[in-house]
Amino acid sequence: MSKWRKFIFNFTILGGIQYVVVTIIAMLFYSGGSKSNPANTTYLWSENFLSDLGRMSTFTGESNIIPSYLYCITLSITGISAICLFFLVWELYKRQNSHRILTSLMLFLGILAGGHLIGIAWSPSDTKPIPHGASVMGAFLFLFLALSLLMITIYRTSYYPNIYAHVLGIASFSLLGYLGLMFIVKNPNIDFDGLTLHVVGQKIVVYMLILSLSIQGLGLKKVWKEIFHKESAT
Repeated sequence: MSKWRKFIFNFTILGGIQYVVVTIIAMLFYSGGSKSNPANTTYLWSENFLSDLGRMSTFTGESNIIPSYLYCITLSITGISAICLFFLVWELYKRQNSHRILTSLMLFLGILAGGHLIGIAWSPSDTKPIPHGASVMGAFLFLFLALSLLMITIYRTSYYPNIYAHVLGIASFSLLGYLGLMFIVKNPNIDFDGLTLHVVGQKIVVYMLILSLSIQGLGLKKVWKEIFHKESAT
């Protein structure tokens, strides 16, 4: 395995981990309250969406520069690492006719998913609400489709441990549950209980999805190493 490929593998593995760490750090710098409680001076897990970190201004009109920069950088890195992951999967299977079409479609959807994650990063919800909302829905949709195809591919591959497909299944169905919740709780800013359910659900699902990408990067790296050793031995 070349040094460049090792770097990309490590980048995909760390891409999800750094998102969790950096967003938590951004929460510590956040001081803008929430839509339902603008006067609050801290980030509340039960009231603030993750995208509140990316706002250019707080709900009280103050600058939100540090959290917004951190959020933009970390989510952009995550989007790029997601694209790298799907490219590495496609590269693994590109010479196998039985998986070529499936993984090519997965790569296309994965690029769209990563692009929409970057779109979320660069379209703050307060200054660009329409592009932000479109990027959020696109990221969820394309991630679900790309991860579902990856899950099917892993189940169809004898040398790929099914545990990684199980992880994808849990993350994907959690996303489906959250999307269902979004339709049920149509206006989470009116009812406090609905807001809490929506906000907490978002964090659980987003962190699960992004960490599942890191887990897939780890599994893919192990599979690549095994194939590399077998090819070297022959």
